[in-house]
Amino acid sequence: MGAFDPEIELLKSRMDGSRIRLDGQSRATESTVRVFSIGVGGTTAVLTLAKRCFEFGFPEEIVLIGSAGIYPNSTDVPSLQRPLIAGPQYFTQIDLAVQLGRASIPDIMCNSITVRPGIFSSQMIRNVSGRKDCVFLLETTTYAGPVCNSTNSITGDSIPVDLNVPRFQNRLVMENLEAYAVAAFCEKFSIPMGCFLAITNTVGPQGSTEWKRNHVELGIFLQQLIIDGWKDLPEQF
Repeated sequence: MGAFDPEIELLKSRMDGSRIRLDGQSRATESTVRVFSIGVGGTTAVLTLAKRCFEFGFPEEIVLIGSAGIYPNSTDVPSLQRPLIAGPQYFTQIDLAVQLGRASIPDIMCNSITVRPGIFSSQMIRNVSGRKDCVFLLETTTYAGPVCNSTNSITGDSIPVDLNVPRFQNRLVMENLEAYAVAAFCEKFSIPMGCFLAITNTVGPQGSTEWKRNHVELGIFLQQLIIDGWKDLPEQF
């Protein structure tokens, strides 16, 4: 699923309604793939997702695809000469005002979540992670993996390059409006979650302009990447 139709049109035409067999550690699962948009922003996304789940049943796994901007103060930002695809498993919800000390979050409010991919996402990652036409950012045994931060609005302010957020040390950080809300929903209902985001821009004053210039091409690339990985999954029927 994605925030809006252009992010999922190719997937919807090729995968929606398909049946696949996924072999887990203890059992094989036959599942129907459903592709749909959830709306822009965390609140709209989680309400749409909840409505579909309560109407049609809870899925075996949720996969969110979309785009994200990189925070300029992130460490180890790789070259963008090739498409950059992130597969975050750690999600936060911290506005820039909080990071700059201009606002605060109540102590009892959860603002970070870790999720784990299910069988579909795990097999997809294995099938496409060795490709040479893009760079994959994934959690490994030696790398903590990227962080996906969600905010209530697109961050348009300039971000100090020396901004120090302890939990983000030595990790590439990106911004996507819907990801944290979807991750929170998955955690609440114990649903495995995969997330694949194409990096389209740097967060800041020029972020929206860069996103408009890049998101269509990179969105198609990401969707085709998932379709290519899906082709290699066993026993599509």
